[in-house]
Amino acid sequence: MLKHAKGLILLLVVGAALAGYIVFFERGEVKTGKSTNIVNKPSDYFSKLDRLEIAADGFKVVFEKRDDKWFLVSPVKYPADKSRVRNILDEIDLAVPDRTIKADEVDAKRLKSYELDKPRFTVTMRKKGEDPITVEFGCKAPYPADYIYARVKGEGDVHVVPGSIYDYLSKKVEDYRNRKPFDLSALDTAKLSLQGIWNYTIEHEADHWKLTSPFTAAVGTLDAENLCGDVYALDVSDFVDDKPSSFASYGLDKPAGVIVAVDDEGREYRLLVGSKVDPNLTPGVEQAARYARTADRPNVFTVLERKLNKITADPLELVDTKLCDLAYEDFERMDLTAPTGSVSIAMKDKDLKFLDEKGEPAGDADGDAVDELIKKLNKITAEEVELIEDEKALGFDGSFVIEINPGKVGPKAHLKLELGRTEKDTGLRYVRRNGEGVALLVKADSLAFLDGLDRFSFLDRRMNRFEADDAVFVALRTEDKALSFTKRKGEWVCDTRPDAPVDEKKLKEALESWEDFKASATFRYDEAKKAIYGFDSPRAKLTVRCEKKEGDKTVTKTVTIVFGKNSAVEDKPGVYARIEGEEFAFIAPDSVFQKLYEKFLGETPASAGPSPSPSPSVTPPPPSERGR
Repeated sequence: MLKHAKGLILLLVVGAALAGYIVFFERGEVKTGKSTNIVNKPSDYFSKLDRLEIAADGFKVVFEKRDDKWFLVSPVKYPADKSRVRNILDEIDLAVPDRTIKADEVDAKRLKSYELDKPRFTVTMRKKGEDPITVEFGCKAPYPADYIYARVKGEGDVHVVPGSIYDYLSKKVEDYRNRKPFDLSALDTAKLSLQGIWNYTIEHEADHWKLTSPFTAAVGTLDAENLCGDVYALDVSDFVDDKPSSFASYGLDKPAGVIVAVDDEGREYRLLVGSKVDPNLTPGVEQAARYARTADRPNVFTVLERKLNKITADPLELVDTKLCDLAYEDFERMDLTAPTGSVSIAMKDKDLKFLDEKGEPAGDADGDAVDELIKKLNKITAEEVELIEDEKALGFDGSFVIEINPGKVGPKAHLKLELGRTEKDTGLRYVRRNGEGVALLVKADSLAFLDGLDRFSFLDRRMNRFEADDAVFVALRTEDKALSFTKRKGEWVCDTRPDAPVDEKKLKEALESWEDFKASATFRYDEAKKAIYGFDSPRAKLTVRCEKKEGDKTVTKTVTIVFGKNSAVEDKPGVYARIEGEEFAFIAPDSVFQKLYEKFLGETPASAGPSPSPSPSVTPPPPSERGR
């Protein structure tokens, strides 16, 4: 047993000594402290090369760079696979030797053992104005794992470098050819036209896509990107003829399909798709395919049919079924023509205003109402898409049109919506967007909120109608109480309780609190129906008079808000209210009425119902009696 142990130890010692001898024998000189490749060139040298040759036993390919693109020039003229060329050059750039065997240690026998007497591959690089550099690659080194022998032609030293360059060197010309007819992505595509087999065109403008042929329509971004992805995924299956005597044999004299891609700099890429592969003409093609070629080169190749079939055939499938994607922040103007009337609203100096027939401001409009409309429109998605052949038959007669931001372009900035008829059997309503050549069929229920739109739908819902700092008179009348305040010489006094001190801070807070309140709904006011809303016998009435300096003049404004019965609308709880002199009424939130009592009277209001006998109104004194 001891004898076997001694033998094992002796074997390990001899093995270690032998390994050390091999290292010593190969090394000659170990380069340390440097991170330089075997050609001793910086990285930018490789980006400036203009010619590259790769050779092996009985094989040679030559590349040249033109306009920053690599091309095969021998044995065939064709665009090169730029990634393979780049990888080969990167491997040489990163070929830092693990060790170097000095020239005086390398004889003919050892050179042969490294397979550098007849290299497996040679790579010759040329930079214009400089002498070419040739690197010779041999067999695998014993260590480290996956390292190979290499040397620069004309130099005696042999280097042990990473062998990963063999992943990219090949003895087949086809492996160096660019198999992608299109070197594009959706991002840099301006136009994509598919004719013959497909017959439609889409265009990319700013941040949106649109169909321009055979009809006009917005295209969903994801659908456009998927289409581009399917087109640009087309690649060469087999190269079949580099010098065709006739294109007719391949159906390329009159192509079955033509794909034209235009990039954002106006460069055009054209792929011609011919007839289905004839096994008698090109035996050995195993999968169903079609002949094809790029318009700028005669070389014929095949493209798999399964990849061609992935490309959308029906342009209706590309139409964006999402109605719009607007943002209130970009709102400038809206024009509404509806059976209930016409309305125009525009942003004027950061304020939303109704416009009269001359385009002049005619009262405040409610931004929240417009924002709510836009959000509802953004949620609408069509169930189906149908080509418009007879717009009148679909009910597009111009009687119901909404246009937001006329003059702007793109689904995120502009919308012109025409509403047509409703199909009784399906409950779908025809909608036309931005004058497109297709109709969107939308659930009529989701459009119901549009049918009642009129000017009142967009009336300013703010309830205060005044600035708290401008108030000079405030009066509150309830069913059994009356209270009023007047600002005299800059100080508030209580008219109904002259001896009572006024808490000016509390009064100001009461007025300012109204700035946060907005009506939950507005509707046209009919004086004949005032009893229904409780306005014939109001529960409360708030009057505020304001004065504001405008130049040399003092402008006076009086606002009187009348509160009636509780709202009878199920989804709109609150109190009916109206501002005297205005043509509409609204539903005020319960919290407004609560605030009214708490802030001014310091008590909780009664639950509901109109007062049978309202107290006498409190009329603000004229300005002359209030003093200055």
